[in-house]
Amino acid sequence: MIGSALIVGVADYHQVSPDLPDAVRHDVSDVANLFCDPEIGELDPSRVTLLLDDRATVGAIRAAFSAAAGDLSSGETFLFYFSGHGTRGDEKGHEQSWLLPHDADLNHLAATALSSAELVACLNAIPASRQIVLIDACHAGGMGSTKAPGQAPKGFGKSGIEALSQGVGRVLLTSCRPDELSGILNGARNSIFTAALIDALLGAAIDRGDGVVRVLDIFAYVSIEVPKLHDQHPIFHAGDLDGNFPVARRKLALAAPNDTNSLTALFAKLYPAGPREERIWARAGGDVSRLDLSGSGFAQWHAALIKARAGGGGLTLKELYAEALQDFPGNAAISALFSQA
Repeated sequence: MIGSALIVGVADYHQVSPDLPDAVRHDVSDVANLFCDPEIGELDPSRVTLLLDDRATVGAIRAAFSAAAGDLSSGETFLFYFSGHGTRGDEKGHEQSWLLPHDADLNHLAATALSSAELVACLNAIPASRQIVLIDACHAGGMGSTKAPGQAPKGFGKSGIEALSQGVGRVLLTSCRPDELSGILNGARNSIFTAALIDALLGAAIDRGDGVVRVLDIFAYVSIEVPKLHDQHPIFHAGDLDGNFPVARRKLALAAPNDTNSLTALFAKLYPAGPREERIWARAGGDVSRLDLSGSGFAQWHAALIKARAGGGGLTLKELYAEALQDFPGNAAISALFSQA
């Protein structure tokens, strides 16, 4: 399991524009909570450094990496998760990539941002034999106007991905290719990438019957699910990986009544083709003609559940749970939702 983690998220930037949606804040807090869950990640909260918005300065991130280098042993696993802006540019004739902290200044990147070269040095200084690096830093490109000329990030580049993928025992998973953007569905709590990551950790990744969720199986799930919802393709690299090692305990995830993401994941598993499968929506009293039935079954469920919450769709969620219980009477997740509705 994870021995220590540095989790960084920046939605509110001091000088770089545009700011990012609240989903970025939810992403970092939800990932941290999941790894600290004693039934899932089993990570001691005292060994998690969570830096969010104005706490995620370049100095604080450097200090956190330095602390991790002195805190971990060679037999442990270190996790670094970043959600925010990235950028790239030419440096001495070669492309360089940077992750942008809260106080980043695109005109003074060397002093205010974390280059891929510096990140590699920070990771190399950490003695953990296994390192998981999760980067969701391609939110740039046509997302808004700048606060000052030249202050629009360009996205984390190919050079950064290649640099971070080097290193024995290091696993790198980025949310998308360098020329793509990370997507967030309207009304979603999390970004598409992190929602899939969370689902995988909660047990959606392939079950090998050993009670754990393994790193390669997480990527396999994320790489399949993310492109279903948005034009983005996660990238995975592993440097001299010592097997498909475990990252979390496997736990049955019960959908939270007020979390559209978890409800969507649950119903998409029960009825993968969408609300029309087995006529579940219509049998519950809903009006299928009011639904957006474009895209994958997952996307259809996401839109349908948002509509139901807003009073559209011709049914209540309790009616939907009741009908689903007729099809899956032994499903603990549906039973819990019905009893709480």
